[in-house]
Amino acid sequence: MTGTPTYEVRRVGQSYAVFNGNGLRVSGFYHSEDRATTRLEKLVQNAAGDVRPCITCRVKFKSQGAHNRMCDPCRKRSMDLPPEALFPSFAQGGAR
Repeated sequence: MTGTPTYEVRRVGQSYAVFNGNGLRVSGFYHSEDRATTRLEKLVQNAAGDVRPCITCRVKFKSQGAHNRMCDPCRKRSMDLPPEALFPSFAQGGAR
């Protein structure tokens, strides 16, 4: 299991940049250390994700963003269903 990635601000010449735990630069260059730190905080926030309830079972899970509102077990179950179970108009001969 992996945790939240680690980041740090480093000085690069006359600028500052954010680097990940593997030493790779993951931001642009900033003239201000404060701006680089703001970028670091945004990267940490985005990596953490939000814990929210699944729209199907209401169990809380770590969402990857606005597009991700269903937990993995519910998503898997929905993939196993025939289309008419998800879209009743299919069973009636298509949408009208």
